[in-house]
Amino acid sequence: MNMKKITSSLLSLLAVASLLVSLTGLAAAAGGASKDENKLKAEITMLNTNAKLPQAEVMKKQLTDSFNVKSDKISSLLGRNMQYGDVAAVLAFADKMSGGVTDANINQVMTMRQSKTGWSQIAKSLNVDIADVASKVSDFEEDAHKSIKEALAEGTAAGRGAGGSEDMSSEDLSGSGAGGTGEGTGGSEDSMSGGSAGGGTDSGTTGGTGGGGY
Repeated sequence: MNMKKITSSLLSLLAVASLLVSLTGLAAAAGGASKDENKLKAEITMLNTNAKLPQAEVMKKQLTDSFNVKSDKISSLLGRNMQYGDVAAVLAFADKMSGGVTDANINQVMTMRQSKTGWSQIAKSLNVDIADVASKVSDFEEDAHKSIKEALAEGTAAGRGAGGSEDMSSEDLSGSGAGGTGEGTGGSEDSMSGGSAGGGTDSGTTGGTGGGGY
């Protein structure tokens, strides 16, 4: 595939992700969710959409840095039918709880989601300001979006420099970017609830796009 076409396609996907954020907010608003919950859902959708890009692997390192957790913890969460947006939200809630990002706090948030509790209800039960959580996830998403675009640009430059040809496969591009494809790709705004990419539902942690819960 032509390099220019690959780059154009990936950049177009980023643009679509931005549109999904707006649509998610409108859909959630129609369902009566709070403004802050709408924002959180939109950021989750954006991160899960970005995870479709070959350069999405950079988000794993950002999660470890942003929440001061080990990479194997991120891998474990991603392996439980969770996508990057879901992981960021759970870690952001735990970060605002007493004790910070501990296994106990992470499991408490996940257990509540598993019992079909909405984000606003979780925040209230944990005495956490959902606006703070949404802001934390928003900051992470902004950094992740920037890193993915930088990785894409580096991959494009590397492809042009290796032989001077722009006729490069998508596999080569993903390899020259952030070191492989991202984990937990595809899916909805909330893989734990199985909702749609347009906002989904707050039906709890019943499984991702592949079906089945964790």
